[in-house]
Amino acid sequence: MNFETIYSRKNQLFPEQLDIRDGSFVQDSTGFLSQNLVDIWNAAEEKSESSAEGYFIWAMYCLLHRQAKKAFRKGDFTLKISDLTKEDIRKEYEKVLKKAEPKRRIKSCCRMMASQFNKKCEIHDSIYDCPDVILDRNEQGSQFRILIHDGGTSGISIKFCPWCGKKTKTGANNV
Repeated sequence: MNFETIYSRKNQLFPEQLDIRDGSFVQDSTGFLSQNLVDIWNAAEEKSESSAEGYFIWAMYCLLHRQAKKAFRKGDFTLKISDLTKEDIRKEYEKVLKKAEPKRRIKSCCRMMASQFNKKCEIHDSIYDCPDVILDRNEQGSQFRILIHDGGTSGISIKFCPWCGKKTKTGANNV
């Protein structure tokens, strides 16, 4: 699922206006909490249809949270989704994706394994949505998986390379 598709659903996921009058500053006034904003985020998560959409929802929440903090300080207790530009949403979404997915540039035991881990999809925002990506690993590099493309992030752990049969090496930059 690409950004444009998810973006077109934003009004189904989030209401146009959000009331944050229940908000309060916490942690020496550096943090901000609005249970209403959290509830809206949770409701959007329940409507999520893919991992890419889940990342989009988190990006929207991050932007809305920053917007809420500024508005609350000024005494404004209503947020509008339309105040967020498409470009700001896209940038935040890309930032969330970069943090959420494991770094994929790694050395490997064979060319086939390398081609899988170094693959960059031009269509899908998430490796979990791309049918051409069939492997992933955790951030520590200690677990490798064959992905199950079921709409989530499921996978089957492997200890040997499916192509050359060598044991997978642990470590952040090795396979």
